[in-house]
Amino acid sequence: MGLQDLRAEILRRTFEEIKKTDTEAAAEARRLLGEAEEERKKALADARAEADKLVHSEATERASAARLKAARLESEAVEEAVSRGIDAVWLSFLKVRSSDTYPKLLKSLISEGVREVGGHGAIIYVRAKDAKLVKDAGQALTVKISEELEGGAIISSRDGRVMVRSTLRDLFDRHRDEVKRQVYDAMFGVKKG
Repeated sequence: MGLQDLRAEILRRTFEEIKKTDTEAAAEARRLLGEAEEERKKALADARAEADKLVHSEATERASAARLKAARLESEAVEEAVSRGIDAVWLSFLKVRSSDTYPKLLKSLISEGVREVGGHGAIIYVRAKDAKLVKDAGQALTVKISEELEGGAIISSRDGRVMVRSTLRDLFDRHRDEVKRQVYDAMFGVKKG
């Protein structure tokens, strides 16, 4: 074999080797691209799943917050309605002042209070319209006018150490929880018995 043939053989083998290396490199590149594409698809799927999870979580959180807000608003509306109902019952309760039974009720409240504070010499605070009723009771009592009272009386011992509140407001407030329950039942249809 001559130098020329040897050179041609070396070039042919080199080109074959280059071709083989190019083919292997191309195959390796396709394999790496395939793996990269798989990783990209997996990363994209993971990102979508995470985004969906976050969106679902956010939606759930917002829905829960909206439900809580709605429940709070409903509760506030119910409380407001019941409060207005209690106010209406209070105004109705005050009508007792113009009834025929009020003088007897007032005298009874005062008598109980006088006993509790220790008897004679008690000071009785009443509204101006009720002062005559107390004076007509025939007891030796000091009557003072209190414009803040809406009815009933405040009875105090002479020295001021003992005081009994027997006002219509106090009587009403003692039963406020029961009134509230009855107003709620009446407004929202709770069946009795």
